[in-house]
Amino acid sequence: MTELTQLFPRSTTPRADYARADLTALVTRLHAFDRRVQPSVFEAVFTGRRNFAVDTPIWSQDDVAENIAVIEEGFAYRFQIMPDGRRYVSDIYGPGAICNWSRDQDAPIRSDILFKKRTAVSLFGKDALREVFAETPGIETAILRHEHARALRASQRTRTLVVGQAPERFLHFLLDLKSEYAVAGLRYDNARSGMTQAEIADMLGITPVHLGRTIRSLLAEERVIRKTLTNHIVVRPEEESRSLAYVDHMHRPPADSARSA
Repeated sequence: MTELTQLFPRSTTPRADYARADLTALVTRLHAFDRRVQPSVFEAVFTGRRNFAVDTPIWSQDDVAENIAVIEEGFAYRFQIMPDGRRYVSDIYGPGAICNWSRDQDAPIRSDILFKKRTAVSLFGKDALREVFAETPGIETAILRHEHARALRASQRTRTLVVGQAPERFLHFLLDLKSEYAVAGLRYDNARSGMTQAEIADMLGITPVHLGRTIRSLLAEERVIRKTLTNHIVVRPEEESRSLAYVDHMHRPPADSARSA
């Protein structure tokens, strides 16, 4: 079975010196919610970097789990293993994403993060960040607004998963990828998720075989385009956003969060 490992080519996010965090994508994300956010506040609480050569779940990396992890380059997703052993993929994280901000250690069904291979992550001490938030509350407000927009995006995705068929689900997934990269100042057709066909299928609630048939059908209908040189698939964002009633909450902050502290 063909896996969608070439769904998108690699990210163009620049790599940083090992001793310093690459905060370009993170600060770009937060500037969508508060232009006053500066890299220096995060540099002061930077504790290190991890590079993942292979797909790695967060539970096998204690130093990552005990810190706030921000993706510099690469991709990750949140998942849950259900009691019957099935995997549910609930969210995606691109460059600049704080991928374990709301991770609940005490949840009855454990939610974890899987870092895809060739992902680089900056680590920031949780306690030190709390001190930064106390001194500069606008930073925490910007992060909370970003995470609220992420939650609204997930809620919108759930709507499509409930009422949409397989084509709509996959198109929505592509629009979410576009949103995840665009808020970091990147073009999603210049980035790489590295997700396999099975992983995407788990997120959409269909089988990998059904997903493969769906993609071939969408290509035949020209609702998605396969880039010849890089063999990745892109969506026609304007047309499909209208058909799915899709709102990019990452670029349209909620009205009730119009001002930062």
